[in-house]
Amino acid sequence: MIKKNVSSRLFAVMLAICLVLQAFPAVFAESKNDNLNAFAKQTLPTKNISAFEDDYRGYETQLETFDGHEVRYIGRTGSDDTSINFCMYRWGMFADGNGDYVPLHTAKYIVMDYYYESPDASPALEGARMRWVQGRIVPEENLSQIIEFGWGNHAFSENTITANKWSKLIIPLAANPSIEALIRNKYSDGLYYLHQMKFYPLERNMGKNDALYLGEISIQSWHPDDDSVFGERTAYFFENETHAGSIEKAIATIKCTDLESFILPGFNGTLPVGAEFSHWICTFDGEKYNAGDSFEMLAGEDIFFVPGFNFKFNFSAFSDSYISGYPNGTFLPQENVTRAEAAKIIASILGADIPEANVTRFSDIPSDAWYLKYVALLDSLGALAIFDENFEPDKKITRAELTEIIYALSDRSYDSVRIPVIPDVEYSDRWYDAVVYAASNGIIEGYMDGTFRPMENITRAETVTVINRILKRIPQDSLHGAKFSDIDAHWASGQIVAAASSSAENAWSTDTAAKEYVLTGNCAQEYITSLHEAGKNLTGDAIRRGIDAISEKMKDDILNTPNTYEIYEPRKNKYYVS
Repeated sequence: MIKKNVSSRLFAVMLAICLVLQAFPAVFAESKNDNLNAFAKQTLPTKNISAFEDDYRGYETQLETFDGHEVRYIGRTGSDDTSINFCMYRWGMFADGNGDYVPLHTAKYIVMDYYYESPDASPALEGARMRWVQGRIVPEENLSQIIEFGWGNHAFSENTITANKWSKLIIPLAANPSIEALIRNKYSDGLYYLHQMKFYPLERNMGKNDALYLGEISIQSWHPDDDSVFGERTAYFFENETHAGSIEKAIATIKCTDLESFILPGFNGTLPVGAEFSHWICTFDGEKYNAGDSFEMLAGEDIFFVPGFNFKFNFSAFSDSYISGYPNGTFLPQENVTRAEAAKIIASILGADIPEANVTRFSDIPSDAWYLKYVALLDSLGALAIFDENFEPDKKITRAELTEIIYALSDRSYDSVRIPVIPDVEYSDRWYDAVVYAASNGIIEGYMDGTFRPMENITRAETVTVINRILKRIPQDSLHGAKFSDIDAHWASGQIVAAASSSAENAWSTDTAAKEYVLTGNCAQEYITSLHEAGKNLTGDAIRRGIDAISEKMKDDILNTPNTYEIYEPRKNKYYVS
């Protein structure tokens, strides 16, 4: 038998552990929808079509059953005063007949079942087309975030309306270059669902006795007239991102058909110096896949894979200075850093054993530029993939860009799972992974208000502080003002001197000890509070070890308390579980 009071205390332990977990930012972001690049057909029931919008004088509509089909009826009211300047619409999330939301990522055709009924020898709508426009989507990551955009022109059905029989109107999206480009541009960073649907059913007035019955709407990847729905596809694997799309440079290919699965191969290309292969990245959906994973061909087209690497540079072995001041003895800590300067700083700390490079893909870098070898080296390692054909070396580098370059060269095989909440860095941002990684591992810090300000330019003082954290350099306070005339009272004076000094100058020491939580306090509340404070400088693994330590300590505290019967006996409330 167990007294209620003991049971309550054990429950309190479990509750406290849960509170510990809640005291920290989230761990492990939820995996993205597996159907990101769904190659499929999804059918929308007629009830998803709401009613008229705009000027619909002389027309009426309702949901009804016609010829065994659930349809939306459109007909004349008998009035001679008519307007065809109206559309059918639906606001809100769209779900198919199975209740699944409808993504447009691979939408190539919209197909509508219809029956145009007319007693006239020459039906008014015969030969007319239908127009479609879609104006709202929502991202999978935030279904309340409505994104409006306009297609530059309407998508017209490729076939025309016929009378007195069931038929289909086929509206091609893929055949319209402007719409296709817009869809790809909008959806390149994730999955977006259909939120608003608009289409214009009439190009001209209907006859007074005519009726148009609109049935199901299908959004699908293949043309409805195709006899063979599933096509032959190729998956191309490349050695690096710069080769992606040039199929003659693929280091491996796999042939398959739509919806067929295959096993992702290992990497058989040339590894960058200091790197090990980590995963494949599918350029169609942006997702990461491991060699040996089973991959289903869902894109409805050929797809490309580029490698992701983990870099393991021995930063602790770098003992030289990596930045200097100006001829007049100043450092100018608040000056911004250019992209060329940032490339020099980062390339310098990679170590002397890294082979130099002197060729770069950037078209705006002269062959005699002082920074060419630094940019070429980083580019050869894939660290400058965020920039296009122009590097713009004199442009001030942003905080996000510097963080992304560092992230590209980091050893992420043991990523921290602690995901900090940064109010001005969104999951959909290109630099999200880089900023979260750097913040979780103590490489960067935000401002007092918790923001990161990714688009702001980074100063020389901030830059050396970030680099010193990568190198694990701890400044020595005694030498803060010894190097430059304008840093004595600056918040980063020690960091600046450490960056501009070699190990022989004793201006810094190396912190090689892994940070761990030290159990502090005399009760559960104090244990949890101390871990929360320490967690700002701990990795996810260290936090989990801290939680384990607190759990063990709390169990010991309970076991070492006086007998619960002795504590609560005077209250005369005894409950037993048998």
